[in-house]
Amino acid sequence: MTTPAQNPYSVKQTIAAFNCILQSLNPDTYTTTSTILAALKAHGIPRDLRSVQRYLVALADYSLVEHNNRHPKGWKLRTTLSKSSDAILAMGVQS
Repeated sequence: MTTPAQNPYSVKQTIAAFNCILQSLNPDTYTTTSTILAALKAHGIPRDLRSVQRYLVALADYSLVEHNNRHPKGWKLRTTLSKSSDAILAMGVQS
């Protein structure tokens, strides 16, 4: 059995999913996970709602997105990035 790290296709799919999620978000308005899921499906990236939620939590851990604590489905791009966020985004631009 291969793990996701051993499967390059899986890694590419995950990177594509993260990229699509970041492109779906706006720094001015909150977006629901359902809207993000629809964007992924429109780009041919098959994911379920729980996977999208996990991706968003991971992006929030790296301070790339923020969550509206009053509304559990509200996500937007963070307007102020940390140094680690800048480094992550710079790596994405280089590839």
